[in-house]
Amino acid sequence: MEASLVPASPDGSRPYTDIHTATGKSARNWIEDLHDMQVEDICGKEELYKLDNTGFQYGREVAKHTSFKFLNDDEIEREYSESIDLIKRVTGATKLSSSITLFVAIAQAS
Repeated sequence: MEASLVPASPDGSRPYTDIHTATGKSARNWIEDLHDMQVEDICGKEELYKLDNTGFQYGREVAKHTSFKFLNDDEIEREYSESIDLIKRVTGATKLSSSITLFVAIAQAS
């Protein structure tokens, strides 16, 4: 499988992707860095993969908000709030960065 990693931007600033541009195309300040990666099927072994030992965790939870169209700020806020609540509940975290929340929202949509 080929995966894209997000390196630091060329000027050293924090990487960003702006999906709300006037042209309709997303804008970003980073260059895609593609790598070949091995992917393992973990079906039946999900409980072995926890944040503490693998850096990710598999979970089964049905999202309350399922449109994922992000048509307006209210929908975006509801989706992010649900993602934040999920991460806090699973990890015990009290504060999250916006990049982690966005990643979870995207993962829930796919």
